[in-house]
Amino acid sequence: SMEEDVPNKYKEVLSHLSADDIVSQGAEAVMYKVKVDNEMVMVKHRFPKSYREPTLDKSMNKKRVNNESRMLERFAEMGIACPKLLYCAGLDIVMEYIEGKTLKAFVNDC
Repeated sequence: SMEEDVPNKYKEVLSHLSADDIVSQGAEAVMYKVKVDNEMVMVKHRFPKSYREPTLDKSMNKKRVNNESRMLERFAEMGIACPKLLYCAGLDIVMEYIEGKTLKAFVNDC
C-alpha cells in the first residue's frame, strides 16, 4: 500500500545525506535540509561522541532520539505548533521543514 512506502522514501534519503545539505551542526547533532519527492524535509542526525563509552553513548543517543520524536508527536496532539514528525529510525529524525528563522537568529534579533 501507499502508506507502507512512506517511511521507505525517508529511509532512502538517510542513506545518502551529503555535506552539501548541512544547515547547521551542534554539539549533539547535524541538521540536514533535503528534498524528498517534492517536499523539503529536515533530518536531524545524532552522531556518536568519541569520548563516551560506546555502549552508554548508543543508549543515551537512542533515548534522546526517542524522547524527541515522542515530544514532537505529543506537541502535535496538543495543538502546539512544531515540525511534523515524518520518520524516526536509529539516530535520525526526519521532520517537516518549516521556512523561517532559527530560534537563535530570532533571539539575537530581539
